[in-house]
Amino acid sequence: MTQQAITPSVRASSRRSVVFASTALAVLAIAGRAAAQDAGVTNAAARPTIAPIDPAELEAIRPLLERGPVIIPRAVDQHANSRPTIYARVYAPLAVVHRVVRSPNEYAQFVPALGNVELQGQTGRRTAFRFHAHASIFDVHADVRVNVVNDRRVDVDVTRSDFGPAGSRWEFFAESPTTTVVALTVWCDPSQATWAIRQFANASAYSASSANITAETVLALAVKRRAEILGGRRLPVRPAAATNPAPQLVGPAMGAWTSVLRGGLDVVSIELDAQGSMRSLSVARFVGSPEDIVRRRLMEAQYWNQYWLWLQNVRILQQNADRVRISTTLGTPLAPGSGEVEARLDASRQTVWIEGRSGDFARDRQRWDFRAAPGGGTFVMYTGHSDEAHAAWFQRVLMDRDVWAVAGLSGYWKVVMIRYGMWAL
Repeated sequence: MTQQAITPSVRASSRRSVVFASTALAVLAIAGRAAAQDAGVTNAAARPTIAPIDPAELEAIRPLLERGPVIIPRAVDQHANSRPTIYARVYAPLAVVHRVVRSPNEYAQFVPALGNVELQGQTGRRTAFRFHAHASIFDVHADVRVNVVNDRRVDVDVTRSDFGPAGSRWEFFAESPTTTVVALTVWCDPSQATWAIRQFANASAYSASSANITAETVLALAVKRRAEILGGRRLPVRPAAATNPAPQLVGPAMGAWTSVLRGGLDVVSIELDAQGSMRSLSVARFVGSPEDIVRRRLMEAQYWNQYWLWLQNVRILQQNADRVRISTTLGTPLAPGSGEVEARLDASRQTVWIEGRSGDFARDRQRWDFRAAPGGGTFVMYTGHSDEAHAAWFQRVLMDRDVWAVAGLSGYWKVVMIRYGMWAL
């Protein structure tokens, strides 16, 4: 059962936010490619800012980077205040990674969403571009200014576009002479988009996060792959498949990274195989309630539709202390689904498996892990595979355009899934 809704009050807004994500993907992709060099003059006082990376946050999540990228969403349901950061370990020297980000003339070779780019001007470390791209059902036009601040940071400013202003900040951290961590943070403001795009975006407070998380995942992984190829690794420009599902669904072990959860943030860990295909995806958060309350929330399936509002017609088929089976349907108009789903409490009593048993859910498999946190409360982790099986047609357009959009959209959906499921705990 994937999450197809965005806010409790607007169930159909998921399609709006995901279509917006496709337009923003094109714009922020160019922004990222322009990032390679930087645009003209910007009015810093009038533009939203992106805070620099907190070294403590990077150190906390660093062990997770062995599995794949890590996303820290911020202000997920606060419109243009959304500021997610994606971290990725790149097996290439810092200078090579920096060169990739500042080389817009090469971006179209490895970012499929990008169209033609017109150089408008270049002064020192500042470069201005105008680009045109086709993203899903929209043609997108934007003016981009990129500033190469230094050899460890590049700022991007989308000064004018069809989907509203936007920006991003690339930061680079050398781990060794041959390994670099890249951190990309993005923002966008769909309230200033064209009328047509506003109809898709503004009905949901989650729209900006939908766009930001999807776009930054595609951009960061594209830059990572390009830099590693230039650094001598023999890899295709894109993996042959978006996903390579892990046969054993296991999330990352709890560790020092849970300190980020204590600060009120979620942590998304994307597990990739050696080729860059997604194996699994986990999202974790801290709740103030004890383990038994979390366990009860997950096992009382008859109430799921009170939290996951896109579930409809929930009916209990079988139920005992350790297992419950329901039938249900998805309530979104463009991605319907129906079938039977079972929740099963693991013998450890700290894991609940939720598995599809029939119909459109037959291949679904998820796990929820919950562990008592020191000092009270509970760390909750939700792990699953790709959500593409339940994607609507416009989401599939975006996924078909770039395999890493599957990881970005799935990451976003799982963030909303855990936020809704653990609502008020």
